Amino acid sequence: MIRFQLIYFVRQFLNFLNEANNECQRLDICHQTDEKQRR
Repeated sequence: MIRFQLIYFVRQFLNFLNEANNECQRLDICHQTDEKQRR
């Protein structure tokens, strides 16, 4: 039972990291387009 909870926790954590990474990339792209528009 504990092993199952651990696997579930790890999967949730990896999913969280993936979401955060996607958000980071999206913000980075937005930032780059803002820089281009300013020039």
